[in-house]
Amino acid sequence: MRVPTHAATTTITTQIAKLSERQTDLQDQIASGQRVKLPGDDPAAVGRLLTLEAESRRVGQFERNSDVWRRSSRKRRFRMCPR
Repeated sequence: MRVPTHAATTTITTQIAKLSERQTDLQDQIASGQRVKLPGDDPAAVGRLLTLEAESRRVGQFERNSDVWRRSSRKRRFRMCPR
């Protein structure tokens, strides 16, 4: 089957444009260090990222709470046991 020259040219041009766009996306990922720019890039990865960020906030709050508790327990201990 013979493919018309115009159809072949159009197909090749379209493929080159898609590859160029993909190359630009990959270069942006490398430059920014981020694999996901938009939620639509990888919805599953975005979900995992949101879960990890929430967990990080919970851990941070736990650390702040334990620091407050430690400081307050030291103060109480020093008041109870004078030197």
